[in-house]
Amino acid sequence: MEERPLVETTTMNKYLCGLTLAGCMSAAIAPVADAAPAKIWTSWQETNLTQTQCMSRAERAIRDLGYNYEVLQSGVYGEDGDYSVTIRCTTEWNFIFFIATHPNTDWAADELNFLIDTF
Repeated sequence: MEERPLVETTTMNKYLCGLTLAGCMSAAIAPVADAAPAKIWTSWQETNLTQTQCMSRAERAIRDLGYNYEVLQSGVYGEDGDYSVTIRCTTEWNFIFFIATHPNTDWAADELNFLIDTF
């Protein structure tokens, strides 16, 4: 039986390791490459509401727009698919901050207007 040189095995192992690494990297990078960055639209309004009143209206507005929402310390955050919205109540400074995000600029702008109108 003839012995095969170690060089062939080492070369084959490097080739297989390289293919395996390339496959893993492709699988890891693919979702990131497909994801579009979110476009962020913001607006603000002056207010005379109390913090409690503002938080109540923010929760109602985001809920009424159909978002899965979470009440935070100073605002309400909502998420639905690629959309996310936030109403931040900073009544100690007499203003409310509105935020809408989506990968499509027009959709984010429209959603911001819906959010403000619903509030």
